Amino acid sequence: FFAAAPSSAAEAKVNFAYSALDASYTPYWVAVEKGFFERYGVALGKSVYISGASILMGSMASGEIDAALVPANGPMNVQLNGGDITMFAATLNLLPYYVFFSKSMTHLKDIEGRRAGISQFGSGSHSGLLALFQQEGINPSKVIFVRAGGMSSRVAAFTTGQIDLLAISPPYHLRLLDQGYPVRLNLLEKKVPWLQVALAARRSWVEKNAQLAESVLKALAEGGYYALANPKEARAIWQKYLKLSDQRTEEETWTYFKKAFVADLSPDIQGIANVRDFSIAPEAPK
Repeated sequence: FFAAAPSSAAEAKVNFAYSALDASYTPYWVAVEKGFFERYGVALGKSVYISGASILMGSMASGEIDAALVPANGPMNVQLNGGDITMFAATLNLLPYYVFFSKSMTHLKDIEGRRAGISQFGSGSHSGLLALFQQEGINPSKVIFVRAGGMSSRVAAFTTGQIDLLAISPPYHLRLLDQGYPVRLNLLEKKVPWLQVALAARRSWVEKNAQLAESVLKALAEGGYYALANPKEARAIWQKYLKLSDQRTEEETWTYFKKAFVADLSPDIQGIANVRDFSIAPEAPK
């Protein structure tokens, strides 16, 4: 794949986008701030934040964006419909959730017959729980999924007893810890394979610019390792991109990054299968 005859990486420019603001995008931010793209002969053009995988995929399909870090369900939905998108690396291969139970629950199995909070049906919060339940032998048809809206709304629904289970990503879980709710399941430790953040591009672009694509991978890899080796600099970069409010939030973000970082940037095959089975189109066999 990378042995194909490339165009000159030193002369080519890459327009790049990322689709969320959390620690799994650290390798990209560090690579930008430390000049690692230029070190590997990549002239970085646009560098933009585009919220929402579907919107970002539209920008990529139009040629406005060449490569992006994006939740895998975006590229996979395009693929399902015959689009010219491929994924060739990953920065997050697991569900990054802390799971909280209501007082009426002791074990995860107790969610059967009770209410689990999600943002909406088909969302990452919904499909991620389906993968968790599958792994833990829980029948999702026995779970009542409640659409509870965004992160703050879901926290409020949990604390007021409207839902019995909430899976929430760091550092947002701190709100519940501060109210005395213990983490009952840490999915950064009890790993559920899930291709959460993938590096995607148009397949035609990758085939035409194989050496350039490889250089992008090298820059991202160095960004990740540099952050691990230089936590003070990484945290300073987070202040720019994430606007962290206090030291405690910063520490939680650091823990998240250390546990979630994909050392070789390889997408997890089971993680891809889980996204396919629970997030894309379970009713569409193709």
